[in-house]
Amino acid sequence: MYEELVNLISNIGFPIAVSVYMLVHNTKIVKEHTDTVKDLKNVIEKLMEKLS
Repeated sequence: MYEELVNLISNIGFPIAVSVYMLVHNTKIVKEHTDTVKDLKNVIEKLMEKLS
């Protein structure tokens, strides 16, 4: 019984840990990209004001 439990944790625990890591990492990247897009939007709006 103990060996089965250890085997189950080792087989399922690692994929869960990797999934959580990827979720946290990707969330940070998405936030950075969102901030960059907002900055670009502001620059484009300023350029449009100057051109009109």
